[in-house]
Amino acid sequence: MSCHTWCYKKERDVSKNDLIKEIIKGLTSEAESSERYLDEHPSNKEVEKDLKNQLRILNLFKDGKISSESAISRAYNNLYHAEFLYYDGSFYSETEYHDIFRIGGYPEDMLTSFEETNVFIKENMCYAIDYERLVKFWEEFPEGLLEFG
Repeated sequence: MSCHTWCYKKERDVSKNDLIKEIIKGLTSEAESSERYLDEHPSNKEVEKDLKNQLRILNLFKDGKISSESAISRAYNNLYHAEFLYYDGSFYSETEYHDIFRIGGYPEDMLTSFEETNVFIKENMCYAIDYERLVKFWEEFPEGLLEFG
């Protein structure tokens, strides 16, 4: 089975601690809103279930039990209905570049430069390589990020 390449552009820098604070603030607001709704509609099982899940996730963040970048990305995206990737202290968003090359398996590598990508391609069994688009991506987004999935 082959793996897609996803190409992201850097949007903004944010520390992990600040991002976790932002998520806690958002989850707290969501939970308070759900509690107010349940006060007025006490028999709504779906909202009750959502509230329990919000509080569970909120407590995991408050207790420092959620700290991986992928979990932070998922929580932020779910909370704010966004599509960002959080990696190494920055937010990234998808670009129109996709499947610049393919590889078997699902590597966990994150490529952060044209040079690093070239080394990766040479050292791995990559195929269907579109060098023109690869060069364009890194020229357009020198602070970009390439991942597999």
